[in-house]
Amino acid sequence: MPYLIEYYGSKVLDYGYTEISPVLSNQKAVLEDMLVVSKKEQNKYGVIDVQGNVILEPKYDSITYLPNIGDFLVENNKKVGILSRKKETKVQIMYDSIELMDSDAGLYVAKKDNKYGVLDLRGNIKIYIENDEVGMDISKYEQNNIKNKYLLAGNLIPVRKDKNWGLFDKNGNQLTDFEYDSFGYIASSNKDAINLLVVPDYDVIVACKNKKYTLINSSGKNLCAPVLDDIYMTISSGAKHYYMTYNDKTLNVEEFLDSQGVKATNNNQSSDSKSKSSET
Repeated sequence: MPYLIEYYGSKVLDYGYTEISPVLSNQKAVLEDMLVVSKKEQNKYGVIDVQGNVILEPKYDSITYLPNIGDFLVENNKKVGILSRKKETKVQIMYDSIELMDSDAGLYVAKKDNKYGVLDLRGNIKIYIENDEVGMDISKYEQNNIKNKYLLAGNLIPVRKDKNWGLFDKNGNQLTDFEYDSFGYIASSNKDAINLLVVPDYDVIVACKNKKYTLINSSGKNLCAPVLDDIYMTISSGAKHYYMTYNDKTLNVEEFLDSQGVKATNNNQSSDSKSKSSET
């Protein structure tokens, strides 16, 4: 890629442009035979192919190539939208911000007038733009190895309206009411306890309601009433274990989930964890 950027760097001058965008994501467009270019005297950006043919006219305040999608996030007059390499408007230039939520699910998080919602790659609304937050802060759950703050347990989109949280699925269906104070458990009294948001082997998340906890599966179903005092994780000899407390009793979360007929998505890891748990 650096060689191609250097090679075409002089050619864009012949095509009437000032430079190729120095932004790394934009430079990746060269791998698809496209160049994000600018005309500095006009302070505008456009897209051309490597032969100099115009793909997007140089009339945008900024352009960001989305390598996972193959489309362009464009901005004009502080509003953004999505255009394709075929000059097709996929998402109207009317939003304050657009962020790719998940390329496999084909979803964007969109912000407009300080409210948030979810769009598909064609700009269709999946979750109405009327919420105060989509996705959540996962910085306190580093040991959970969560990859995407917008998509938990493979299917759950956490959404906040006012002070309460609810869950939607990847198709935009609302799975729960906005009835939860928060998602996740923050350890406090037990020195061995580790913050817990997701039990990954079972695709369930921790939810809090009225200072009590419950577990919710990837379909949005409560696996128990919100009566638990704690739901946390420990790590012993590199193995992760999950526990919950109720009325001063400590229970193994995985054993509880098995008893509820919840199938582990990674049976080997789950079995190893429980085996080591029983040994200790």
